[in-house]
Amino acid sequence: MTDLDGGTLDQGGALDEGIPTSTACTELLTRVGEAYTLSGALRDCSTVSGGAAVADSLMNLDGITIDNEGTAMTPCIAVLCDDDAAYVASNALPHYDFVATTPNALVENAFIYRVPFTPEPFASNTTATDAASINGCTTAYTQYLTAPTVATQNEPSGLCARGAATLISDTEDGVTHVYQQIPCLNTTGFVISGSPVFGPNEAGVPDPFGNPGYNYPNDTSDDYGNGAALDFCGGHTANAMHYHAAIDACFERDSSGAPANSYAGATAGWDLAASMTDACSEPSGVVGWSPDGYPIMGSCVCVARDDAGACTEVRRARSGWAYNGLGVWGTDAGEAAALGVEGSSCTTDDDCCTGADCNFSCSVTVVPTSVGTNTEVGRRCVLVDYAWCTHQYVRRDEKLPAGEDYVYLDRCNGFEGPDGYAYYATLTFPYLTGCLRGAADDYVADLGDGGMNMNGLPMCTVGQTMCCGDDICGGPETAQNCAADCP
Repeated sequence: MTDLDGGTLDQGGALDEGIPTSTACTELLTRVGEAYTLSGALRDCSTVSGGAAVADSLMNLDGITIDNEGTAMTPCIAVLCDDDAAYVASNALPHYDFVATTPNALVENAFIYRVPFTPEPFASNTTATDAASINGCTTAYTQYLTAPTVATQNEPSGLCARGAATLISDTEDGVTHVYQQIPCLNTTGFVISGSPVFGPNEAGVPDPFGNPGYNYPNDTSDDYGNGAALDFCGGHTANAMHYHAAIDACFERDSSGAPANSYAGATAGWDLAASMTDACSEPSGVVGWSPDGYPIMGSCVCVARDDAGACTEVRRARSGWAYNGLGVWGTDAGEAAALGVEGSSCTTDDDCCTGADCNFSCSVTVVPTSVGTNTEVGRRCVLVDYAWCTHQYVRRDEKLPAGEDYVYLDRCNGFEGPDGYAYYATLTFPYLTGCLRGAADDYVADLGDGGMNMNGLPMCTVGQTMCCGDDICGGPETAQNCAADCP
């Protein structure tokens, strides 16, 4: 991924203030060589082996104009390929009218993403840290019990990367798989309309490294919650419009590749539990791409095909992660008072706690069943803080539990099926991806002044708040990641 100049390019670079020209993203591709110095000669992706898989999956945004709180804006996306990868340019605007769920404005940001045609999984004998040995969440546990209103200075789990990504390993089906960590608070891919995908936790404020999905309304009767809420398609604004989750209907395309549904049509009758449990009638299409070259599919998975290639069994994707709570990380005195409500059944937030210091939400989530090794979906009292530490991955050699209508995903939110390996969108942690199955070392390059600061915190652009440079130590900033705002 490349973030070019924070949303404006020079005259000739196409993106400018206001509505971009129809060639904005096409002209942006002239800067691929500046972003990726090892890129080859670019050409139409249909002439390159592997290119059509990426190019044909992207949304056709021609003629689409969106309403950004009274201002008309035009999203765009374009793609060219060299021998090894597709380069996708976008101005990161959503393909539907802006839904304001955070204090941050919607502004254009110029991105170029690189998607390799041939994913390169890590060999099983590659040196990596056994994920089961990572115990950084003890820090979050101690912090919460001793000072629940103060966040740890860094995301504590050790399961995502705050600096250079490291490799972690897991053994399932008698096979050791090696994965690359994703950034804790930064880009992990992009959706087919061009906006970036971010990891499954938020920054230090308003919830300490919390779970953005727990600010999803459970259904159309619920309010949005108190944090940086997602819209019903799974996105919201920070320095750029980005997605933590994706529902299939928002990214379905018609025969021309254009969005098949309006925002209202795609999200009508929203019900989070039903979206996670309803039976699937056909496999989902591509909703995004990961920088390691694997697609991110929707939530309906083809798990079997016949000799003619027809899909004979479709199941709903279910995360292999389950909510076990922060309390699993210790047995300190006072835990019962602070965390005793974790995982209990509820109907409203008031069933979990009340008042300004309430850190629990009554949200739909995946939890272990009381008997056996399977999971169930339901409303539970969940801690909105420390997303990676309240969810634990359960190793399952059987990904297709008998008598159930879902398929368990691996640690990275992927599944190796009859169509090969892909990530699948779920509406529970980790949503889109939790780690990377393949190598992705060069998908992020910052060519200017509009990207992230050295600690992954959004740098402010016009109209932005909750970012480094707004002169307020009240967003995700700390003295460690933004000394300018928090001296």
